[in-house]
Amino acid sequence: MMRWLPVVTVSLGVALAGAIAGCSKMPSIGGFGGSKSSANVDPTVFPANYKAEIIQALPQLIQDIDRVENPGITDPALGAVGNSQVYFVCVRGSPHVASSGSLGDKVLIAYFLGGKINQFVPAGNDEHCAKAIYKPFPELASWCRGAACRGRR
Repeated sequence: MMRWLPVVTVSLGVALAGAIAGCSKMPSIGGFGGSKSSANVDPTVFPANYKAEIIQALPQLIQDIDRVENPGITDPALGAVGNSQVYFVCVRGSPHVASSGSLGDKVLIAYFLGGKINQFVPAGNDEHCAKAIYKPFPELASWCRGAACRGRR
């Protein structure tokens, strides 16, 4: 059984986080706030390190994940979220959990603010990911942890 953890976030601002949670029709991944005001962050900064950030955040989103089979990723694209334009990236693949095996095909969407990941959530019926063109994601295909790494480079 897949267990989605409740929080994958970077503390970057309540206003934009509320817009993302409200307009994306996604479950809240909350925990936003902190000292950085969204007024001090340019939401249109390109997420240059998006692949590494996604790989780092994935185990926080899917508990006990050890690898992802057949992963795909979109290029970062600007999209409307509330009254703002932010970068988003869609990721798809079949997460594998050591205790229960493959979880089947999943689609996730990562929203970026100031070039850093702000939310990473199940995409559901998000129109951005439904229309997306995916390309191979070899960095995620070769990622593994725990017993799944035995015998792999």
